[in-house]
Amino acid sequence: MQAQDAFFFEGQPSFEQYTTRNSQIPSNLIRCMDIDQNGYIWLGTFSGLTVYNGYEFKNYKIPETSFFSNLIQELKVDSRGWIWVIVRLGEDRIRHLYRFDPITEVFTLLSDEQLKIEEEWIGVGQIDEDKEGNIWMTTQKDVRRLHINSHELDDVETTIFTEKIFDEKVESY
Repeated sequence: MQAQDAFFFEGQPSFEQYTTRNSQIPSNLIRCMDIDQNGYIWLGTFSGLTVYNGYEFKNYKIPETSFFSNLIQELKVDSRGWIWVIVRLGEDRIRHLYRFDPITEVFTLLSDEQLKIEEEWIGVGQIDEDKEGNIWMTTQKDVRRLHINSHELDDVETTIFTEKIFDEKVESY
């Protein structure tokens, strides 16, 4: 095979569609997905967290929650292999941040108190990881950074955050 042929399939590619009827996937509605270091595909569904290893699906429900609260809004696989998920809790649409450890298969809730989220806020909206392994999250009103080693949380002023990300003169933050 030559280098220019590397992106072409021999023959026709095949696609397979997985649904609740032909697989163990718990919901046909997928909100988000990410891929871990092993190549496993993590799916945020309307019925919880699902992982696909290439052969089968395995489903995880958020513990101590009602039927309405297993809707995964967002997920992120970090460099340590942890799965960070934002879960909609209850019909009130408040979102909370959990960390899932795929080795122990345990969800850990980062409480509103730990995240310093006030009651009137909707909660966490998006999550990402920086090059040092810290977890960044957005809320309705600001951006937060969770220092992964010290477990301290910074409130980052949006203007400072924007300048650090978009100002070409700033080399690192």
